[in-house]
Amino acid sequence: MAMASIALDAQDAAPVQTIPPVATAAAEPGAEQGDASPAQSPSGDRTAAQQRSPLATQAAPPVQPSRPVLQGTVGQTVPAAHIFGDWNGLLPKLQEKGITPLAMYYGQGAANLNEGTSKKVRWAGEFALGATVNLQKLTGSIPGTFRVLFTKRHGQLIGTENGLGVLQSNQDVFGFGNIWRLTQGWYQIAGKTLDLKIGRMSPGEDFDAGRCDFQNLAFCGALIGHLQPDVFQNYPVSQWGVRVKAKPSKDVYVAVGTYNLTDDNRNPHEFDFGFGNSTGVSTMAEIGYTPKLNGVLPGVYKIGMLYSTVNGSDLLLNTQGQRRAAAGGAPLVRHDRVGFWADMRQQILMPNADGSHGLAVTARFAYAPQHVTNLESKAGVMLNYTGVIPGRPDDDLGIGFGRARLNKYLTRSQELANRASAGSVPVRSSEYEIELYYGLQPIPGLVVKPNFQFIVHPAGDPKRKAIGILGLTLVSYL
Repeated sequence: MAMASIALDAQDAAPVQTIPPVATAAAEPGAEQGDASPAQSPSGDRTAAQQRSPLATQAAPPVQPSRPVLQGTVGQTVPAAHIFGDWNGLLPKLQEKGITPLAMYYGQGAANLNEGTSKKVRWAGEFALGATVNLQKLTGSIPGTFRVLFTKRHGQLIGTENGLGVLQSNQDVFGFGNIWRLTQGWYQIAGKTLDLKIGRMSPGEDFDAGRCDFQNLAFCGALIGHLQPDVFQNYPVSQWGVRVKAKPSKDVYVAVGTYNLTDDNRNPHEFDFGFGNSTGVSTMAEIGYTPKLNGVLPGVYKIGMLYSTVNGSDLLLNTQGQRRAAAGGAPLVRHDRVGFWADMRQQILMPNADGSHGLAVTARFAYAPQHVTNLESKAGVMLNYTGVIPGRPDDDLGIGFGRARLNKYLTRSQELANRASAGSVPVRSSEYEIELYYGLQPIPGLVVKPNFQFIVHPAGDPKRKAIGILGLTLVSYL
């Protein structure tokens, strides 16, 4: 996921946050949330890589994504292919014992075409190393699954380096410090109707999970975590937590989770797992519906909310309820927080047998009605289409339209300031993001995705010129 900020560091409650490039298999229509098994792509694509890779034919279902897909959490699904094949036969042998290793690199480059203080090209990326262990298969007696994942980020954020001043990061892989982290370390035991997960994890694995097909943060990961990064700590940050999911019927699930929050999780400290600096707990719930329209077209529809006991400082008011900008004083402390989200992804056109001409639509919304968050809401609509070019059924084309809305109390404060002194500050409200990408797989296990981003009303300021950005995403399973 990934989270960082423009002009501010990582997941500070700033106008700009970024999260990790990942989302769980549950983000896919027809896939179960938190399922450690390979997920079926909502487009139903079957890849050429699947045909070429011995591992893919053994570990993957008949229908696979058209490329390695980052869903909710890196490593949530088994890739269809690897750059180094089956590791000279080692991968199939490990999987026979119940061990599925992951070695991956995810990188993003960006260059601004206009605006900004400079035109430096910047690159950010992440190494991910880990494994999923089927304990029943490995031991013959212990049930459940164990997953461990270490991540290491590097690089620079173009918005900060070039002074773009945008609300949404143009490289969603950036954030939380260029350090090694234990991103996952949890145990899961799942039955037909009940699923329990406990350990070190991020809530975005199981709640408000979203795909990261696009490079701009507006379209990636758990949106509610972008609005309230101190109470919903997104990937690659992990925290102690427990999640229970029940399936009362075939097409319905209900999930509830509780997570311990501490600033030590978000700050750049390597392998800090204590409870000493706990700031509170966040509890969240989600209800999902996974139908197949006409019995064929998979979809997922979900709504959720969170409640947190983490304190937050009011952006505008002091302890006397007066506007701090005029009266000064210490900020008013808010003692609890809430947030809401709604997501859907629906297959519109089923692909042909080779994976081409499949169309899926995604719509997402998150809302934090608080006095303490710089961003109040995020919304986005995305379209993904496979096999645009004849003879290349594995390629895909995507276009996304997003909006990031500043807290209305900040906008109101700016309006009041301008009444007192006309033109003293810009009145900011919403930033709009548009991204177009084309994804292709030149070799098995490697995805190359050039993209173009267009930012309207940067930082929510309608008087600023739009910004054009060229980007490039590389996804590689080694």
